[in-house]
Amino acid sequence: MLTPIKLKRMLLGLKPQEIAKQLNCSLSFYYKIESGKRYPTLITAYKLAKILNSSIDELFGTQLQKEMETRSVSNA
Repeated sequence: MLTPIKLKRMLLGLKPQEIAKQLNCSLSFYYKIESGKRYPTLITAYKLAKILNSSIDELFGTQLQKEMETRSVSNA
């Protein structure tokens, strides 16, 4: 699946290893963030947005909104 993070990374010609190193996280954890399986801390999200010349909302906005909607429906 092509997520906003992966798309932006590919457009910039960056390798996952480069980003993981800049974020000071494991490659495995970065892949989980990129695939939407895990959410980073706010600080890590900010750093990632800066690396990808993007905003946190562009990278995670829709994804987080869907997660919130899913949780609110299941809690109702």
